[in-house]
Amino acid sequence: MKDARNPNVEFFRCLLMGLIVLGHCYCRGPWYGSAAVWTLFFTTFIHWHVDAFVAISGWFGIKTTLKRFARL
Repeated sequence: MKDARNPNVEFFRCLLMGLIVLGHCYCRGPWYGSAAVWTLFFTTFIHWHVDAFVAISGWFGIKTTLKRFARL
């Protein structure tokens, strides 16, 4: 029997997905090279979003086995 999903964790994952999209928009957009003060926000405060998303996905959703690792 599967465990029920935690709505707080799911909300946090959705927030992280949005931050990933914003991070990609920033890095691929025309404002990447600007020296504006607001770029400090993107480079320091939301730089952890991919790591957190991978950690949450790995903690709750991925069951690692030797067979899956070998297939990778």
